[in-house]
Amino acid sequence: CMPLTKSDLIERIAARQDQLPPRDVEMAVKMIMEEMARALINNRRIEIRGFGSFCLHYRAAFGTQSQDWWHCRTTGKMGSVLQTRQGTP
Repeated sequence: CMPLTKSDLIERIAARQDQLPPRDVEMAVKMIMEEMARALINNRRIEIRGFGSFCLHYRAAFGTQSQDWWHCRTTGKMGSVLQTRQGTP
């Protein structure tokens, strides 16, 4: 499975949307990604209907007694559209 990069996403959308210049597509995708990152940074949950929801979970890092070191991971749940395409109930 090949990852879909931001530039790949911009190219695909620009190819399908002939009424929008590629520069506008690029700006829109970047704005959406920045807003999603800002939401996660501000400890908010992101939910995209049919696609999934995402949030950050923080916990103390392994092997340290200090609360100064934290591990952060993004967790998510697939939406119904992705589950159907993967054949997951």
